[in-house]
Amino acid sequence: MLKGDTEGKRLWRFIMWLRSEVKQRNVGFLTYEDVRFQSTQAQTRLWSGWLTCVLLVGEFEKIPVKGFATNTVKLTASGKKRMQYAAKSLFNTKILPEENEADALCTLYTAELWADGKLLVDVPKKSRRQTSKKKDPQGVLL
Repeated sequence: MLKGDTEGKRLWRFIMWLRSEVKQRNVGFLTYEDVRFQSTQAQTRLWSGWLTCVLLVGEFEKIPVKGFATNTVKLTASGKKRMQYAAKSLFNTKILPEENEADALCTLYTAELWADGKLLVDVPKKSRRQTSKKKDPQGVLL
């Protein structure tokens, strides 16, 4: 982040960087870890902003975008150190990747398994049993 950058400038800079990487590296697929546990408004805004950028770049560049739930990515390994060692082993890196890099590499590995048909993640969930709720008197009035 550059000094004086607004939130909008950071997001725009990320979009421009990602589009450049997609073109230069001939990327045909974007993937991300679909985190669903933001506990603060700031986390939610940040995550939603970055995700929106990725989705927009995918649309603009006409390439698919796929998110994987955190628990699916963690099938590779759970725990930060384990993920780092799994990423090092899977991608044959000389040094142990730092935590964020290991998360990204494990997400990439998950996407590669899915793209090769070796990982089924889009299984329909069983519907929950409907429970009868008492009618809300306020809702009846509206």
